[in-house]
Amino acid sequence: MVRSFYSLFLSCLLVACQSGEQETVIHQLCQRLFPQHASSFQFDLLQDSLKTDHFILTSQSGKICIQGNNYNSMAVGLNYYLKHYCHTHVSWYASDSIVMPKELPMVNESVSRRAKCDNRFF
Repeated sequence: MVRSFYSLFLSCLLVACQSGEQETVIHQLCQRLFPQHASSFQFDLLQDSLKTDHFILTSQSGKICIQGNNYNSMAVGLNYYLKHYCHTHVSWYASDSIVMPKELPMVNESVSRRAKCDNRFF
């Protein structure tokens, strides 16, 4: 019984650590891509029952807020913002720089997008 409790406790601890680590990873992504604007983004993991990947893009308190039901969805939301608001893109080639505006455009109306299929891969 005690052994089962410790196993369950350790599993919960690992999941909690990984969750915080993933949020750090998505912020590190911003830091690598555009360090001058990395602090202007806020990412939140949605806890909803929708199984299809989706994100919500808004502006709040001078920050670009990207919510998604998983970390891939938040990265897709970031890409959507870069493409449609900053008119830039991220290339596979490391030598291609990302040209960002000096001041980030705010999102006037909430944008919500859902994947067209349940299972995606690359």
